[in-house]
Amino acid sequence: LNTPFNFIKKALGKKSRCVLRIKFLEQKENSFIFVAKAYDIFKVLDLNTTNAHNYVIKKNTKFTEMGLQLDFLQEDTYRLRLAQGKAVPENNTPMIAKGIQEPGLAVQIEEQGDKYIISTSRLRLDIYKENFRIEVFDSRGNLITESGSKTKNEFPAAIDAFPLGFVRGKKNKRWYGVESFVLYPGEAVYGLGEQFGPLNKVGRTIGLWHIEGVGNTSGRVYKHIPFFMSTQGYGVFVNESRPITFWVGSRELCKNQIAIEGDLIDYFFFYGPSFKNILHNYTELTGKSPVPPKWSFGTWISRISYFSQKQVMQVAQRLRDMQFPSDVIHIDTGWFKKDWLCDWEFDKKRFPDPEKMFKDAKDMGFKISLWQTPYVMKETSVYKDAKKAGVLAKNNGPFVFLFVFPASPIDFSNPDAVAWYKEKLRKLLEMGASAIKVDFGEGIEPPMKFQKYDGRQMHNLYPLLYNKAAFEATEETLGKNKALIWARSAYAGSQRYPVHWSGDNSANHENLLCSLRGGLSFGLSGFTFWSQD
Repeated sequence: LNTPFNFIKKALGKKSRCVLRIKFLEQKENSFIFVAKAYDIFKVLDLNTTNAHNYVIKKNTKFTEMGLQLDFLQEDTYRLRLAQGKAVPENNTPMIAKGIQEPGLAVQIEEQGDKYIISTSRLRLDIYKENFRIEVFDSRGNLITESGSKTKNEFPAAIDAFPLGFVRGKKNKRWYGVESFVLYPGEAVYGLGEQFGPLNKVGRTIGLWHIEGVGNTSGRVYKHIPFFMSTQGYGVFVNESRPITFWVGSRELCKNQIAIEGDLIDYFFFYGPSFKNILHNYTELTGKSPVPPKWSFGTWISRISYFSQKQVMQVAQRLRDMQFPSDVIHIDTGWFKKDWLCDWEFDKKRFPDPEKMFKDAKDMGFKISLWQTPYVMKETSVYKDAKKAGVLAKNNGPFVFLFVFPASPIDFSNPDAVAWYKEKLRKLLEMGASAIKVDFGEGIEPPMKFQKYDGRQMHNLYPLLYNKAAFEATEETLGKNKALIWARSAYAGSQRYPVHWSGDNSANHENLLCSLRGGLSFGLSGFTFWSQD
């Protein structure tokens, strides 16, 4: 390779298994199974030319066989899965609420020269056998997008985008599934959760890994959602909770690229072309939001924090004396024996009769909300009980809540832990509380171990399971159509358990702008209800 570019392979030092060739294997109802041949593009890249990005495959070129499956669920919705291995796993995740297979759906496949064509009444996919890519058309033959293709940069010296497949990180040695969708002139991309920056995500790199926001003016995000919509008339939901990165025209400027940690690529493609139709189909799959009770749409009054029953009732009386319209009083971190040390028990000295407090507030027309956290702190009396009951995650390292309190998260993948937690909330709800503040949930660390997941799987997923447990406890205690939570963190599917708010922010116009952008972005990610401080 006597060219100016012969340093490239050594410099890259990566490994890849990218799909360059496919062969149709079989059809099972509306599922189409292919054998994919995946090659290390760093080894087959043609460096003998300077003006074409080509992969040279010879008879003895090594490849890896993979299972590629396309499932057509509705006339405008399909699912793509590519696995490192011949068998494609089902991959049933908590994000998915129900199946959306359309009965009697008619799907045809035909072989036409260098490609396979799969079509419904609303979509046509041209799937190329070599130089693999998928071109997606509407029923009139208009190109919607192209996925799975190689870089659009013809210079072999640059690999700014990968074909569909897997690439191994040079430093961490982890495999990442890679997929891309072509970005066209003027195209805008929306969604990906409660992002406080511009609504149009083109030009941004967004890594999906929840983090304590500490305000609403940065890229630190409480609620990442692996779903986006494009003005080309389609949306994509990535069915994974491990770390995901989206380069929305920020790596190769003409592509929206995705890297998904792990050995499986699994996503759903929704054709609209309207956002309304895309969101309808996406939330049919991941769940729709029930309408919260009417009182929750009123004014909520709070501070950090009210520290006694007397103070709560003084505030309630003052609000009524001033004739200030208000519906909910929220008691934040100060109702325990020690501020922040959540044990789900009222301090008996400062809150001597919580049942009376709830009743008196109700007589004055107020509902009461209570703060709590999913991290059980070692300083609390309840920690020993939780440890003995086996309802906590294994930390495998130090975990300190708010940099002060050693703690362990409740393992919401463990049914026994969910039941234990629900019982804590049930007692408060039966006592008279109307809502639970489902704070935090973003702090799960990779070394942690849970009953069903490791820490890397659980980090993004934890808010969904946390939201679910708290909402179900409320609904089971207060009744259907009477439940809501007040949650800070979320993941795909959390819209089933409203309401969410923008987390901590500052009371100035700059934060207001960013917070509102976060709410609008959240709404374009499948969520119906949202609020802010």
